[in-house]
Amino acid sequence: PRDVNKTIEYTTRWLKATGSKDPDMYAMLGQAYQLGGNDKAAISATEIAVRNAQAAGKRPDENWLRILLKSYGNLNDSAALSRLTTALVTLYPTKENWQLLSSALRKQAQGDDRVALNVYRLMGELDLIDEPRLFTEWAIVSIQAGLPGEALKTMELGYARKVLGADDSRNQRIMNDARTRMKAQEQTLAKLEQTAIASPKGLADVQLGEVFMSYGLPDKAIAAAKRGLKKGGMPDTDDAWMLIGRGQIAKKNGAEARKAFSQVKGKDLGSIARLWTIYASKL
Repeated sequence: PRDVNKTIEYTTRWLKATGSKDPDMYAMLGQAYQLGGNDKAAISATEIAVRNAQAAGKRPDENWLRILLKSYGNLNDSAALSRLTTALVTLYPTKENWQLLSSALRKQAQGDDRVALNVYRLMGELDLIDEPRLFTEWAIVSIQAGLPGEALKTMELGYARKVLGADDSRNQRIMNDARTRMKAQEQTLAKLEQTAIASPKGLADVQLGEVFMSYGLPDKAIAAAKRGLKKGGMPDTDDAWMLIGRGQIAKKNGAEARKAFSQVKGKDLGSIARLWTIYASKL
């Protein structure tokens, strides 16, 4: 603590005497405040470091963002945590940083299956799921959403990545349930398509598009979602644009995916769409 206090004292005195905007010095001050247990002061100094680096056309150091993450976390500032984790994966898109972000997103999605399903999809695409329960939760939410094809692919992915154990009877039950539901859905797919096309409102088309996507048919999924958008009559268009974006990702068309994700305006799905945009920019 004595050395921390000295660092704070000398750095503060030097910054005041010189009028310097050196981001490294402000970051050092922020880290010292954090080590001393003063998270508010740590945030204040480190945010100045980030701003000054950006003003000079430089990328903020990864460690500075981690200082902010820790202090904002200590203060339970969820909005700031979301902003910082997004900045981390934008500037430093390592698997570890994506994992940090996905953990925060899972907490955000608790109690909302619609958001949770989109979080799991992003995590699956980025190979961030390393717990068996996350694969089974993803599969169950998919079944509840009327997407047994996605549930089956999810479980198969868990086995392929050696996260799920073959001897787990619950996993086998989930897979068997998904297979049974998928076979039944396949038999009615043509009728579902006819009903959706005949509907004057677009929601049925978007739902059909989700089914097509779950069967690995991105072209048909995109076409259905666009048809739904053209018809309108939906509470919002976010699900349709998310579906189009995911379809373009499946086709390795990053530019078109980014255009689609930029149309997602809702708060919860919007934050996930922005992350898909970051991922799409790497394709």
